Amino acid sequence: MLGNKITSAGWRVCAEIDVIESQGGSATLVQRTLHYSDSVNGHLSQTAYCGLTAAGDSVTNFHVYAVEWTTNSIKWMVDSYTVQTWRAWSSSTGAYPAPFNQTFFLIMNLAVGGSYLSNPTDTQINAGILFPAEMQSDYVRVYDLAPAPPSQPSGLNVSHRDTKVYLSWSNSTSGASGYNIKRSLSSGGNCVIMANSSAFHQPPFTRSTIVLTQAALNPDVVS
Repeated sequence: MLGNKITSAGWRVCAEIDVIESQGGSATLVQRTLHYSDSVNGHLSQTAYCGLTAAGDSVTNFHVYAVEWTTNSIKWMVDSYTVQTWRAWSSSTGAYPAPFNQTFFLIMNLAVGGSYLSNPTDTQINAGILFPAEMQSDYVRVYDLAPAPPSQPSGLNVSHRDTKVYLSWSNSTSGASGYNIKRSLSSGGNCVIMANSSAFHQPPFTRSTIVLTQAALNPDVVS
């Protein structure tokens, strides 16, 4: 995958995420590389390798190569096995997580020769490759990642004074950015959001029953 800024910024500054790379001379080894730039547009990269070690296996068999890309991590998987997770990189275009916070597009190609193979000559290529050659792909799929809901807060405390109910808690380990406080006149009844904060107090009671509940928040999910 290449960053959309390939035309305006050029390669390495636009960044590259390889989902799968394979050299024809290494049929049981695949790799994946992150390409990006340093602060002065120099080329930097991180590479991971995965051996296809099962008897008779090779890149000529079908495998599932996948990338899970979030705001602060890029995970590479082969047949559902996590090979490597990257969480650190740099860019001349801005602060982390740049450049992997921009739009990328997909490229699929079968290349012959080039620097990836140390620039073989035509004679070496013709001697080492059986033409015609092809690359077969069963499918290419792109999904939106749906993060799991945050866990419940710790240290939940309920107290009351002056006809008010006070709730306090800690969300430091829950993964939530905050909590919705909801009120209902009965258990399981319709709820009204009262607040979104790190602590809450309920205004003076009436004679009605009041049920207070919490809903955890993060930027993508509300539990």
